[in-house]
Amino acid sequence: MKATGIPSAHVPLVWDQLWPLLEPAFAQSPEKPDLLAGLANRDFQLWCVFDRNKPVSGIVTRLWRDTTSGSLDCRIWLVGGERLSDWVSDFLDILVPWAKAEGCTTLSAAGRKGWARLGARLGWQRDGEEAGMPRWKVAI
Repeated sequence: MKATGIPSAHVPLVWDQLWPLLEPAFAQSPEKPDLLAGLANRDFQLWCVFDRNKPVSGIVTRLWRDTTSGSLDCRIWLVGGERLSDWVSDFLDILVPWAKAEGCTTLSAAGRKGWARLGARLGWQRDGEEAGMPRWKVAI
C-alpha cells in the first residue's frame, strides 16, 4: 500500500473514486463546506491510500490556526475507506513531515469512540470533544 498527497490540480482525476469513500465521513461531519471548492483553493488537502493502484482510503486534512496561541494544527478531518490499521502508520510517516514543513506543531483528529484504541496506540492524547465525539491531539 502507498499513501500519497493529491495535488489540487489532480483532484478531478481521482474524485470519482475517492468521493464514495469519503462521503460517509462527510455526512457525519457537522461542517458541510463545499469540499471540491476547498480542495481547489487548497483550504483542504486530499490524500489517498492505494493498494495496487486501487484507492482503498481517502483522507482530507485542513490546517487550523489556534487563535489563542497562534500555533498551527494539522487536522485529520475526513477519513473513509478500509483497512485503516494496515496503512495508518505509513500515512502518518508522510503526513507528519508535510505538516511540519507547513509550520504545524500538532496533529489532531476527532471521531467515534471506537477510534480511542488507535489514538492510544499512536501515542495521541485525548483533547476534549468536538461535535459530541472524542478529539485527540499529538505534538509533532
